[in-house]
Amino acid sequence: MSNTLHSQNAGRSGLAALLAVAVGVLLFADYGALSVSQALTGSSGNWLAFAGALQFAVLGIGLFVAPLRGLLPWSMVLGMAGLWLLAFGHAVPIWAMGNELTEYPGQKTAAVYLLLTPALAAGALVGSCPESLRLHRALWFGTPLLLMCAAALLINPRWLTIEYYAEPAVFFGMFVLPAHQPLALCLTKLALAAFAAQPDAHAARWRRAMPLVGASLLLGVVLLTGARSYAAALVLALGVQAALSGRRIGILVCGGALGLVVLQSLASEVVQERLDPTQALESLAYQEREQAWQVAWQAFAADPLVGVGPGQFAAAGGWFGRVYPHNLPLEIAAEFGIVGLCCLLAMFGPPLWWMARCLWLRRNPGPLGQFAAAFLVFAMVGSLAVGDLIRNYFAFFALGLAAGPLRAAAGAAIAPSSAGALATANWARWREVTS
Repeated sequence: MSNTLHSQNAGRSGLAALLAVAVGVLLFADYGALSVSQALTGSSGNWLAFAGALQFAVLGIGLFVAPLRGLLPWSMVLGMAGLWLLAFGHAVPIWAMGNELTEYPGQKTAAVYLLLTPALAAGALVGSCPESLRLHRALWFGTPLLLMCAAALLINPRWLTIEYYAEPAVFFGMFVLPAHQPLALCLTKLALAAFAAQPDAHAARWRRAMPLVGASLLLGVVLLTGARSYAAALVLALGVQAALSGRRIGILVCGGALGLVVLQSLASEVVQERLDPTQALESLAYQEREQAWQVAWQAFAADPLVGVGPGQFAAAGGWFGRVYPHNLPLEIAAEFGIVGLCCLLAMFGPPLWWMARCLWLRRNPGPLGQFAAAFLVFAMVGSLAVGDLIRNYFAFFALGLAAGPLRAAAGAAIAPSSAGALATANWARWREVTS
């Protein structure tokens, strides 16, 4: 009997370690998909396909350790189910007429089921099992990226910017350095994790200062990429993270100044022009977005209840191919209508309420809760000007990740079978498994 229990515990410990590796790769080493594809095929691969496969891997491993039932409040579950029904409802008439969805509408419809849903579920699983995401260990997965950034800063800082977006730099014929927005996203996750991974209170002062210094330097590199929206979103996310952790804002301002020093010393003229507020509003990128936002509003006004359908925004503006408003709420409004906006509110509303409650009551959700809340703020702010529903899949992962720790810290009323109780039970179970 004891041998059986020992073998079961050993198996669960192995699964726990495997899950921690999968979560670390999913969050902090997803950029590696480009390098793996470069090494195998000679060209960069599909980052989103890699992320989607990793999410299913996290879910597959995690289901052997912790149940998914009850990890999310019903409003978030119903909101995602609503998007399922809307996507299916828009596809049915097309199939009924014997036609097929064109490429982009088909991709976006499939993404609702195969990318966004597993992202939400995987985030909820990780948020309820804190041992699967130890931030100070997970940061090691970003080491290759940091080394490539350091090499780029020494050789040619422009490799980090939009100037090399189409043809990213490649080291040793296989290590691909993402540029501009993808790089800014990767560095943001590392900055938020570094800021949340606090050493012991009795550690030396220089060790306690390292998270702030690391986050500040990474902020400087994010600014250096020229990704304006992501840089602004990171600043706001770090502010929320500092408020949740009880740190003084003045210290954060000093850290931000260090990031600006990095920017001013290394940024090219192109990047400095992109970050100039007076020129940003006159840029071609902003003008194109402004036009897309107007078309999205017109598409919403034409069919306000359920929208024009996933990926059909381009047709509403007379465009072809993968065209989107670069604003997630407007995209949902145009393609899923008022019903879709209600689904979005049902998913984002509870975590935002719990975050506000933590800030108001000055409750610290712990390192994982701080990271999850800041990541959610970054994803929400960034999605207002960057990407479409597919590219912003990580916002749904952040939603699931934030649900458990923020709800527990906010002191919401928890029934015995609800997410908070299950999360608490999973914490105890993980400690037992990994001990």
